[in-house]
Amino acid sequence: DCTLEDLPHAPAVRLGLRLVNGLGKAAAERIEAARAERPFQDVEDLALRADLDQPTLRVLAGGDALASLAGHRRQQVWDAAGQHAAPALLREAPIGETVLELPQAPEGEAVAQDYSALGLTLRSHPVALL
Repeated sequence: DCTLEDLPHAPAVRLGLRLVNGLGKAAAERIEAARAERPFQDVEDLALRADLDQPTLRVLAGGDALASLAGHRRQQVWDAAGQHAAPALLREAPIGETVLELPQAPEGEAVAQDYSALGLTLRSHPVALL
């Protein structure tokens, strides 16, 4: 569900996972259970602890639900695409990869993606972009 978060600089509305089109209830429950244990460090940590497959990560990234872990939506999609199921023996093995920093999408593109993935946007009103 959506909640009002009391952040240090100002209150903020946290949109609930149920707003993300295409996210299954079981995946949302695994995310909530893993998050209750401790915060996620990054997208890989989320994928491992909540047992999420790549299509589910793509749905979350498309809904801008990974912003606190990966930054803007383009970076979220890129990071989600890089997550693959690893054999149990290799799950904790560190991987040394160069981080690719993608440019942020223009405001109009972000608004359109919000409507596509969530059915709403908290960014600019679409008419303001005309």
